Formats: sequence, structure tokens, C-alpha cells
Amino acid sequence: MKGFEKWDKHKVGDVIWINKHKYHPHRQHFIDYVMANDSIVSVLEIGGGELIEARKLIKQKDKIKYTIADISASFLRNAKKTKGITCARASMHELPFEDKQFDLVYLSSVIEHSPDIKKTIKEICRVSKNYYITMFKWKMKSGDLISQYREKKKYYSTLFNLPSIMGLLKKHSHIEDINISLASNSDTVSYKRYKKDVIGDVDKWRNGDRLNIIGSCNN
Repeated sequence: MKGFEKWDKHKVGDVIWINKHKYHPHRQHFIDYVMANDSIVSVLEIGGGELIEARKLIKQKDKIKYTIADISASFLRNAKKTKGITCARASMHELPFEDKQFDLVYLSSVIEHSPDIKKTIKEICRVSKNYYITMFKWKMKSGDLISQYREKKKYYSTLFNLPSIMGLLKKHSHIEDINISLASNSDTVSYKRYKKDVIGDVDKWRNGDRLNIIGSCNN
């Protein structure tokens, strides 16, 4: 599919962007969330990449069932070598899973690459009971929900409008929490505080920060 070829060219351990953000605080924030919730047993991670969170959770949480869905053949080959992980090659907007198959679906810095954001969110809420979405870029005022194909880079990469994303999520779920993991001091702050004290009245996010949206999907 158009825009997906790029990901097959990545080599595990050599992706500069992943290496740069390997220890970003949003990763531990997600791990702590899963560890604190006994009801979370089955997890689907879309775009698992180098399995940074997955490997830690498999070691730390008993009886966890972890599935990786990715479009990258190279990342999936790596995932298949890891005991305790089930793998599937699939796009985030066309998931080959049953309704409500998972307790939680996790996307980290992935949804911005969706070729169809409306279908992606619908599919997330179809296959899972809950979601944890981490975004690495967004707009507060401008932008829309139309995925942008970057011809030069040969992939989809979009600055979605955050209020529109939230409105779309509310059609299929209940948003329980929105917070931001700060790159500057490893702290996690509320969405309200972030708007007031960190970025103020600007349109774009602060580079390096991660937005976490946590919610429960409609039945």
C-alpha cells in the first residue's frame, strides 16, 4: 500500500528517531499504567517498532498476552524472535482481529502516520475495550483530519487537529484522561496544565513532548 514501503527498509537498532527517544518518559508512564491495572491482560500494540515497552511488560507482568501488529516486515521479524509475543502484519485502519479481542490497544507515535484516521479510530475501538494513544505531534487550533502523504519521504505524516481527534474518539469511546509526558524534566502533567503553563495560546505542541489519550471504547 502507498506510504508503507518505507517502514520495510528500517533496520532494528539503526533507526535514529527511535534511538533518540528510547528513554522518553512517556514509555515508562505507559508501563506503569498497565502494571497498575489488573484488568489488563491482553494488549495489542500497533506499530511495535523495537518492542521497548513490550519486552519490559512481558518480564514484569505475569500472564500478560502481548500482540504486535505492524506493517514493517523487518520489525516483525525481530518481534517473532521474542518469546511471549504474537505477531500480525496489518495496517492500523484494517485490523485482522475480532471485536473486543483485547483489553487494551496501544499506539505510540504511530497514529500520525495513519492513511485514514477515521477508520483507524473506528478499528481501534472495535477490536479493544480500552486504548492508550500517544502522539508526538499535533495542532491545537489549525489542521484537520485529512491524512497527508509526504511525497518526498514516501509516507503519511500528519499534524492532526487535536480537538477534532478528541471529537472523533468521543463518537466511539469515553475519554478518561489526557496528559502530557514532558521531555524537559520527565514529568507528566494534565492537559489543562499543559495548555495553561507550558505552551500557552499557541497552535502547535512543544517539540519533544508526548500527548497521552486514555479511554474506554463503546460496547
